[in-house]
Formats: sequence, C-alpha cells, structure tokens
Amino acid sequence: MGSQIIGSPETVRAGLQTLADRTGVDELMILTMAHDRRDRLASYEMLMAELTERPLTKAVVGASA
Repeated sequence: MGSQIIGSPETVRAGLQTLADRTGVDELMILTMAHDRRDRLASYEMLMAELTERPLTKAVVGASA
C-alpha cells in the first residue's frame, strides 16, 4: 500500500483500517489535497460521517489469529 488512499468514503475508511492494522498505529493524520477550500471541507465531512458511523477498530500488533 502506498502513502495515498483515494476513493469514496467507504474505500478510504477501508484503506485507513488496512494501514492502521499493518502499522499498529493508534493515530492517523489525514490530509486532503484539494485546492478549493469547500472541496477540502466536503472531503473531511464525508470521511468524518463514514468514521462516525463505522469507526476504525484498534489493531492488536503481534497477536496470533
């Protein structure tokens, strides 16, 4: 997985979950690369709505399946 996660709110949520699971982090920093301020805000609002409805689960690093 690269350093960019692009797509619908559902796709971005899944990518963030994969990244968190792979790295074991408990915090992520989100940056939207949109020039227009309204587009940036809309992007953050869509992701917030998705993550409010379906929060990321905390990864347990090193746990056996």
